Amino acid sequence: MYLLSGDRERSDWVRNLQANAPVTVALGDETHARAARVLQANTVEDQRARELLVCKYREGDNLDEWGRTALPVVIEFSADGNPSTATRSPLHKLTVPVGTHVNDKEEYMVANRNGRFEGRVAFITGGSSGIGRATAIAFAREGASVVVTSRSEGQNQDTVRLVEEAGGKALAVTCDVSRSGDLQRALQQTIETFGRLDFAFNNAGVEQPVAALADITEEEWTQLIDIDLGGVFLCMKYQLPLLQQQGGGVIVNTSSGAGVKGFKGQAAYAAAKHGIIGLSKSAALDYAAEKIRINVVAPGIIDTEMMDRFSGGTEEGRQSVIGQEPVGRMGRPEEIAGAALFLCSDDGGYVTGTGLVIDGGLTAR
Repeated sequence: MYLLSGDRERSDWVRNLQANAPVTVALGDETHARAARVLQANTVEDQRARELLVCKYREGDNLDEWGRTALPVVIEFSADGNPSTATRSPLHKLTVPVGTHVNDKEEYMVANRNGRFEGRVAFITGGSSGIGRATAIAFAREGASVVVTSRSEGQNQDTVRLVEEAGGKALAVTCDVSRSGDLQRALQQTIETFGRLDFAFNNAGVEQPVAALADITEEEWTQLIDIDLGGVFLCMKYQLPLLQQQGGGVIVNTSSGAGVKGFKGQAAYAAAKHGIIGLSKSAALDYAAEKIRINVVAPGIIDTEMMDRFSGGTEEGRQSVIGQEPVGRMGRPEEIAGAALFLCSDDGGYVTGTGLVIDGGLTAR
């Protein structure tokens, strides 16, 4: 499900209209003058009818006009490109209620049975909670099958249950990203189960206790670098050959605001997160010509279990952390998920080698 409101969502519909030629339009039992060309064309091959419908969506006057005339509007797209199935197997469906005035500021839910990632497969590390879980659910809502990995078998299964409740298909695999054998096994299970790999969201990571550099133990340094940075390296090392075989794909790696500036008491964490950005930018150049895009999301202070641990799990700790944010709140995992999906989508098709900072202005200071 997603909302139809404003220019971006409207442009998504324009792309859907253009990509799915078989279109059926019904305005109750009446023929409205402004929609007559679309209604009377009656053949899905009529390019002018499709162009007119696209133009009406782009301008917004179709919804406004049809809403005022109190007519139910249903638009359906064929799932398989066959005109004969256009009304039986809709790919997308929009219904504007009778007697409702519609404008750009009003929102209507769109039942997106087969979303923009229908038939695609997303592999997610750190999918047991927080940003990883939100991204798994977001991919599922857009039609993708999802592989959920982390070191917690129970939490992986919880995420799978939420994905299935969202109407998606999912596979849970217990995996430690610092172990190449675990990753190779998880990716093999992905191919055996779903037959392909299209997207990878490499999100697994651990935090550093606040400490000056000299107070960080060698064991803490090694663990953090092995998981946060080494894990991303190993993920891409074994994901990239699969994407090459597939003929392309997208990788999104999770860094942090600590990947673009220094933070007191976070030297090891910042080193790993800076490294993810450099690793990703360089790899993006290695594989750009093979239709493989590699980007980074760099979240700020996000309301997750990790942030609860970092803030001490107290209200005072939370407020102290929130006080660092110019926007006066923590970010939501779903906001990072939305950015990851944008980078994987056709809308992000010209974006590679980029670090997208999503931090409420924290690093702009």
